[in-house]
Amino acid sequence: MQSLIRLARTLPIWLLAALALAGLAAVIAALAVLLWRRSFRRQLRELVASGSPKLAAAFRERHGEGRLYRLSGLIERVGQAEADARGLRMLRMLRMPEIWVRALQRRGRLRDLRRILRYAPQRGLFQCFLASLRHRRLAPELLAWLQGSGEMLYMRRPALSGAGEDFAGPQALAVFRDKLPEIREMT
Repeated sequence: MQSLIRLARTLPIWLLAALALAGLAAVIAALAVLLWRRSFRRQLRELVASGSPKLAAAFRERHGEGRLYRLSGLIERVGQAEADARGLRMLRMLRMPEIWVRALQRRGRLRDLRRILRYAPQRGLFQCFLASLRHRRLAPELLAWLQGSGEMLYMRRPALSGAGEDFAGPQALAVFRDKLPEIREMT
């Protein structure tokens, strides 16, 4: 501690003032972020309580898709805090599944795949399948989810969700080669 005081005495006053201002600016910025997140959380809870599509549309308009995607974790936590269907309804009203599907198509992140499979598998399962063809690291997660669904012909779910859309057969064969017996059972 004494060495720090001695060092501070040797520094020019303008440098000490600049460091103090930088520290103050960092504290103010951190406080502003905390207050903004608290306000955002409160607005989400109001949206969950009201269930109003108009309020959800205004919320989406005000914050934009990019910000909603960046705050997906916070939105997800608020939705989970409402253990009933209202939290899931809030995610749908904010169109979070569509945002996650577009992000999965662009970036291929495992976190987006998990969110889609957790909250909207009926909407995004085929997109998860396509993403697992492009990004092989997603395939084990998709297969684990399909096997955990409890269906006897679990490989049938992605086939039915595609509604006749095209995909790269050779890539699918490379990814799902181990599941050929299950795939053959479907025919």
